[in-house]
Amino acid sequence: MSLFKVPDTVGEELTQSFEPPPAESRTFARRLFALAARGSKIFLRQIVLRRPRSLDILAAMDVSGTIEAILSQKDAQIWSVSPDATVYEAIALMAEKNVGALLVMQGGKLVGIVSERDYSRKVMLKGKTSRNSFVHEIMTTELTTANPRETVEECLRFMTDKRIRHLPVVAEGELRGVISIGDLVKQVISVQSATLEQLKDYIAGGYPS
Repeated sequence: MSLFKVPDTVGEELTQSFEPPPAESRTFARRLFALAARGSKIFLRQIVLRRPRSLDILAAMDVSGTIEAILSQKDAQIWSVSPDATVYEAIALMAEKNVGALLVMQGGKLVGIVSERDYSRKVMLKGKTSRNSFVHEIMTTELTTANPRETVEECLRFMTDKRIRHLPVVAEGELRGVISIGDLVKQVISVQSATLEQLKDYIAGGYPS
């Protein structure tokens, strides 16, 4: 039995289950596209098809991608700050580079991460001043890192569960970059847009049934 789930416009999951005959495969694709396009946020979470020859473009579609793919599209520059820098210097660098967090490096080693959230919670709300506070006083030192081979879906779920917005990427002890939750959401939207475009092509007759 073929099963697909697409959340509707109010965030609930719309689930339908049936086995489309081969002659109706294109009609099935039209119905799937109509369901996917209902909400302003489109999520094709799971498509398990018993007749992949008619909808193989969907079954083969990677709806997630890897962290490596995201890093390859980003600027290779990694913005960092010393733990002995003032919080003012860190915030000024974030504003200049238009980023929400900086990696904290000491002697070429990753020792922490400092973000706008750290500044607002540990400096501003406590009545301290950024010029008289230091990065090592407010940075997060208990770091979780991602591997480039991990999927976007895995990292997005982890970052959402742990309420973190930035994740350093490390491979074999080497710092490869940093990803934000915004990077992951952008990747998901891009992949889903490509999926819908290929569905359009299939419905229009661009793929053999």
